[in-house]
Amino acid sequence: MTIKGFGIKLIKGTILSFLFVLAFSFFQPDLLESAKVKLMIVISILASLFQPDYSPFKSAKDEHDKGTALHIIWAVYLSQIFVLAEFVFNDYQGSMQWSVISIIGAALAIFGLLFRSWAFLELGHYFTWHISVTENQKVVDTGPYRYVCHPGYSGALLTYVATGLMFHSWVAAFISLLILFYAFYRRIKFEEAFLAIHLGSEYLEYLKKRHKIIPFLY
Repeated sequence: MTIKGFGIKLIKGTILSFLFVLAFSFFQPDLLESAKVKLMIVISILASLFQPDYSPFKSAKDEHDKGTALHIIWAVYLSQIFVLAEFVFNDYQGSMQWSVISIIGAALAIFGLLFRSWAFLELGHYFTWHISVTENQKVVDTGPYRYVCHPGYSGALLTYVATGLMFHSWVAAFISLLILFYAFYRRIKFEEAFLAIHLGSEYLEYLKKRHKIIPFLY
């Protein structure tokens, strides 16, 4: 990643993160004073740095992508909107407090972010926004790819669902689980079919030895 590219991602991530929060601060003016909200902003900014550059409004889609890239990013946006909405409009003062569950949620969100970032760094230039392969691409089975087939999706799912737990946004956490899991399920279906064609038997063997995103479950 170039310094210019890093800077652009940092600026975009920061602006977008603050816009989300500022929209809800009209209802709770002291929202930015919450340590939970500050942590959410930091996680959002860091998440934007460790992923390919993207546009949430780009309507064009690759024939192999089937719109899954936009599906994922808007599922993430909606999940965090639901989390903040439940936090602000349902027992705001109570949800401001830290509990054992909210601490666990924060820890899981950070772990998910680190796991996804590790996947991004391990895959390098193979980590793309749309489904694609590069010339002479090889199957990567090191780092987090030793544990699940799609650790980037695993980390994102954990991060954004756990954020709901951190805010005591129980309904939003459940909704986030559903919409994010479905978004990743669609992406994985098209991605694996495409990569199996282009990477062949080595990739099929890789898939057989690991669960997709949730160890022991899926």
